[in-house]
Amino acid sequence: MTTQLRLVYPSATQADYTIYDLMGKQLVSHRQNGQHHQLNVSSLAKGVYLLESKHGNQTGVMQFVKE
Repeated sequence: MTTQLRLVYPSATQADYTIYDLMGKQLVSHRQNGQHHQLNVSSLAKGVYLLESKHGNQTGVMQFVKE
């Protein structure tokens, strides 16, 4: 079972992460610094989620599946 999401940036950065369920409910919010970021998702039930990432002036949203 996967309990970590790993994200790598081209250079060290501070990023804010928010995980939402597909109904739009905010479940987890986290801030990390560095080039390699890890998010613990062990508390989430199996399912599909949205991860919003904000770093600098950029924002991205991606979907992931917790198995």
